[in-house]
Amino acid sequence: MQRSSTHNPPPLQRQNGRLQACDPCRIRKVSCDHALPVCGRCLRKSRQRECKYTASEVRPRRLTRRISRTSPEAVRSTEAVPSALSPYTPPPSQTRVPNSLSACQQHIPPVTDPGSGYLGSLSHSTVYEEAKNRLSTLHSFQISAPLLNDEAKKANYINSSVLLTPSIRDKWITVLRSVPRPPSCTIRLLTTPNNSGGWVRVAAHRIIKSLDTIFGQSLGTDRTDAQLEEIAQVLTENTLKPLSEDNPDANSWIAGFTNHNLRWESIGLLFIFRKNGVLELSSDGTYEEISLDISRTCLELCIELSRIFSSGSSLLLFLLSRKTIMESTIMGYASLSAWRLHADTVALLTFLGIHTDPQQDSSQPNFCQENRKQLAAFIFMMDQTFVMFTGRPPLINYRFMFMPLPLDIDDGDFFADEAVVTHSFNGLDANGWNTHGGIYSVSFIRARTICAFIRAELVEVALNKAANTSTSTLLDIKSRQIIAMRQIPSSLIYKPREILDPKIPSYHILAQLLVQLDHLQNIFILERLLLRQNMLDEGDLLVTSFEMVSLTLTFWSHKDRLLEARNDFEWLLIAYAAPGGGIMCMELLEPTFTGTHPKNDKITRASIIQQLSMLVAFLDWVHPPAPNADLCANCKAVIQHVLDHTLNTTIESTWPPPSLDSLPLDFNFELLDTFSWARG
Repeated sequence: MQRSSTHNPPPLQRQNGRLQACDPCRIRKVSCDHALPVCGRCLRKSRQRECKYTASEVRPRRLTRRISRTSPEAVRSTEAVPSALSPYTPPPSQTRVPNSLSACQQHIPPVTDPGSGYLGSLSHSTVYEEAKNRLSTLHSFQISAPLLNDEAKKANYINSSVLLTPSIRDKWITVLRSVPRPPSCTIRLLTTPNNSGGWVRVAAHRIIKSLDTIFGQSLGTDRTDAQLEEIAQVLTENTLKPLSEDNPDANSWIAGFTNHNLRWESIGLLFIFRKNGVLELSSDGTYEEISLDISRTCLELCIELSRIFSSGSSLLLFLLSRKTIMESTIMGYASLSAWRLHADTVALLTFLGIHTDPQQDSSQPNFCQENRKQLAAFIFMMDQTFVMFTGRPPLINYRFMFMPLPLDIDDGDFFADEAVVTHSFNGLDANGWNTHGGIYSVSFIRARTICAFIRAELVEVALNKAANTSTSTLLDIKSRQIIAMRQIPSSLIYKPREILDPKIPSYHILAQLLVQLDHLQNIFILERLLLRQNMLDEGDLLVTSFEMVSLTLTFWSHKDRLLEARNDFEWLLIAYAAPGGGIMCMELLEPTFTGTHPKNDKITRASIIQQLSMLVAFLDWVHPPAPNADLCANCKAVIQHVLDHTLNTTIESTWPPPSLDSLPLDFNFELLDTFSWARG
């Protein structure tokens, strides 16, 4: 049966650039092949009359997000179902009103090739889409741009022997020789808040099983180049095919890059684990860990091969984000290599349009949609981490992040049937949090992203020298930060007694600690900004600093309990403990109170000295070639001089001692230079 015709109108597109599903498929949350005039699924089900393509209206979510900051009632009136919106939303800007340009974007395919990625309303294609729409209205015919189909791409890459060019050949030879032998390898992934299982572990196991089933004989101990070339051909042909991004459940999405659909991104997924990840059985019967250097190199090569043979996908974006984390752990957050990888990640995020608010059906959550939300939230959170560590401007402007927060549903639920997902969805509160106290990877990401959005406002104030921010504005931001923490579920709030309870999983404690530290970091920045507004110092900055240092030292005093955080100790020290320690040093040099602090009876001169002494020991634990070892050494040297001065001289003694000026204190981060205390 002929299902398409040259007289059929062009397929409608959703706001994110993807093809619009027909009404029956969209309502049932099943995949649609977008065929005209009747899709294949409706044809098989004999629902030809019901198969219609209806353009979706412009969703008012962005307007709702802007209203929610000042009018909670407005949010409740417009959100009838549990929402993914956080207690914090980006600040208001001009209201987005539908017009002819936005209408054209929804109804007409872009006049670009499929590799152009997301094109927003200010792009050149919008003007041509509007003209094309009017032309088709006047003359009742359609203009379609020539598209490069998959077969043409294959001819481009495969038949021209691109795989055999020296540069590309070296890449896949290195990767495929490093892939562990499938029958003898396993995944032992450390459980952390960033990765508490979910789809990553499941996908990795299925990839290993697929490699064993399809290429097992070619991935033995003795691998010939001819065998590896056959594998590379298959992986490349699959990578040329676009990866489906509309699967309602996790199993169908993972099936798109496992079994006979293995692609270069699939192989890269095996190398994302920094430590204790992929293990291979050795000849003596013990498991050996794949070295970090091999994982780092092969992950980078898999990303490069995926870029060569595809136009990008959410899976490739995930690999880039994990490569950034790996690089920052090895080289440090301040390194150029980590910064460049983060920039590549942000570039692909916006290229795919994942930063925008997609069309969503609130009746049932969709795995691929939730996965993209998690990715967007994680990358935005990572961007703010880079900002606070380096003092560099952010690469993502929070005013243009319209992707809502992911729903607080465990990834594992999406591997079950639809009834389980529906049950979890119905159990969410009005803000999208689960109500049974579960802590999942997405729970941790949601909480930290809420703090990251507020921090983005503070960064904008701190780095914009021309800004004239009023005290009332800063107090309003502080109030919103406090309210946001009150609305976060109690399961994510740190309780000191729980760290002593062995029944509570360690990654729960780790998630609670990091959420609390993010909150304190925001308050710390706010207090510094308020003091710059010449507000009276009532001791709040010292109280916050003391809490930050004490909380960070928990990682040191309970390092066996928080084993999963070992790789992040250097980052935790510089990001949280060092700024707070600087304020405590200033308190020793220029005391602001006597006896017990009026706002926290735990703070005395003696307790400050004790905390700083423990901080010196923690800093001393970091040795080269660990990342950030030089920064830790500089901080330790300054704190030691302050302690020596405090303990060996009277308060009336002069400061600083002559030897302090000779220290290599190379910090210059403007307002975010939380080490400015070291300069006198």
